[in-house]
Parts: sequence; C-alpha cells; structure tokens
Amino acid sequence: MMLALWFTLAMGGTFDDELPSLEVIKAAFKQNLERIANRRVKYVRAKLAGAPKKEVPPLDHPGSFEQEVVISKDGRWRSQMGGGISVWDGSLYKRFNGAGSVEIHRQPIQEFDTGWFEMGMIGAVEQLGIRSKIRASSVGKGLVELIPKEDSRVGNEVLVLDPTKNYWPVRNWTQLPNDAPSPFSQLASEFEKIGDGWWYPKHIARTYTNNKNVETYYYTVVSAEFPPRFDDDVFRIAFPEGTVVNDNGTRYRIQDGKEVLVQQGKMRGPTLMDRIKGIPGEDWLFYGGFGAAVMAVVGAGWWTFGRKRKDGSASRSV
Repeated sequence: MMLALWFTLAMGGTFDDELPSLEVIKAAFKQNLERIANRRVKYVRAKLAGAPKKEVPPLDHPGSFEQEVVISKDGRWRSQMGGGISVWDGSLYKRFNGAGSVEIHRQPIQEFDTGWFEMGMIGAVEQLGIRSKIRASSVGKGLVELIPKEDSRVGNEVLVLDPTKNYWPVRNWTQLPNDAPSPFSQLASEFEKIGDGWWYPKHIARTYTNNKNVETYYYTVVSAEFPPRFDDDVFRIAFPEGTVVNDNGTRYRIQDGKEVLVQQGKMRGPTLMDRIKGIPGEDWLFYGGFGAAVMAVVGAGWWTFGRKRKDGSASRSV
C-alpha cells in the first residue's frame, strides 16, 4: 500500500478526491483569458528542425525575428515587425510596409498567431461539458490533465494544467487514435509572475510533425503588459509624407499632410492572395498535413466507388 502511494506521488499524480472540478477549471480559464484580453506582447520567434530542445535558442539566433502585437478586448489589434505595421481598428485594416506604401481593406487580414500564448485555453473553454475528462497527470508532480471533449474516434486535445499558476496550461498536444504520432504539441518551459500573483508563459516551444518532417518554433517573450484598456491612438497609423495609400483600388498620396488623389478605383475586398499571405508561416505545416489527409480520404472513396461500379458492370455483363 505504501509503495503504491509513493509511486503515485512520485509520478506527480493526485488522488481523485483532490482533482479540481470542471467548474473550477472553467472559471480559472475564463479568469486567465480575461486578464490577457488587453495585452501588448513583444516576442522573438525562432525555428529549428527536430523535436523541442531543452536549451532555448538565443534571441539573435539566425533566422529569428522580433514582433510586437497589441490586442484589445474589443477585437482591435496592431502588429509591428521590422519597419512594417499592420492595424485593424475595428472597421479598416491598414498595412504600412515601412517603405512608403500602405494598403487599406474593409476586412482584417491577421498576420500573426496568438494560439501559442493562450496555450489552447480558448478552444477548451468552448468545449468543456459532459464529455470532458479530468485526471492526474504523469508529466509532473501536482499537475492535472484535461481532455476538454473526449472522442476516441477522431482524437483528443490534451492540456496539462498547473494548479499553482491558476490552472494555466504548461503543455498541450493533439492525441490521435491508435497511438499515432501527435501532429502538434506545445510546451511552456518558463513562466513570468506579475501583478497580483498570476502568471503568463515566457518560453514556449511549438512543434509540428508532418510525416517525418518535424519542426519546432520557439517563442520567447521579451516584454508584456496587460493594461485595463488601450487608447485609440494605438490603433492608428501616422502616414509619413509622400506615402502612397492604396484604398480598395483608389490610390492617393500624403502630401503636405493631406490626401491627394492619384487614381480612382473600384471598391474591392482582400484578394485570395492577400488572405494566403496572412496565414502564419508555421500554420502551413498543419494545413498541409490536414489537406493531405483529406485528399487521401477523398482518393480512397473515389477508388472504392470506381471499383464498385466496375464490379457491378462486370456482373451485369455475365
């Protein structure tokens, strides 16, 4: 009995009567998401081949880049990388390339990904219900494992939660049926404590597996702030003198602080190429794997259908 008890604690498990209720986890998730609803996060992202490594790549790792993202609770956002700035002010999307050119659209083209920072909490909150499962985790002592919506047919999303950090996920991954390799996983290796004793992730490794191709994206938060609100000026772009603005086909130039019409055009929304450019680079691995799976299913169905037609024709000709 004592041996079993030691083994349970050593593996990080907790007793069933110590596991949190679904209501406690849901309330903690909502509280965490509310606290980061308004945020300004500056981070550096680096990509390395292979599974996550224990050492975090340095900020000046070759090929890495720095990006600052401002997100408002009301849906407005601002993204800045290098000299380029993109803004969605709630009605207009503006993208300034830093070289004297601006594009304006009536729909946002999001050029960044926030899922790495939220660690799957948004999707989990939406799925929590009677098919949710909570259990002790073997990942670390005192950690709790959550499956928001268990479905053994298609697989499960698994989140490992840390009760000492208000149940913020420290790890999450996609669990496929038949123990197939997970196509996606995240690991938060370090957290930062701020404010009234709550936390946010500082180092996150995000891994994509597509067949034998494994790539890991490392996110290092350089600075972060979570104000009650942002001023409207944050979501405005001051166009420098001489900037050429392309507003749905109409082009004008900023001259002496005024808009001088260059070319009148027809109203149009973002093109397909605009939307494709807006997909974060690391998501292509996921979309590529998903698309390949869909094509495989469609191809198998088409082959089966053709085979049945061929067999049917043969039987009728006999």
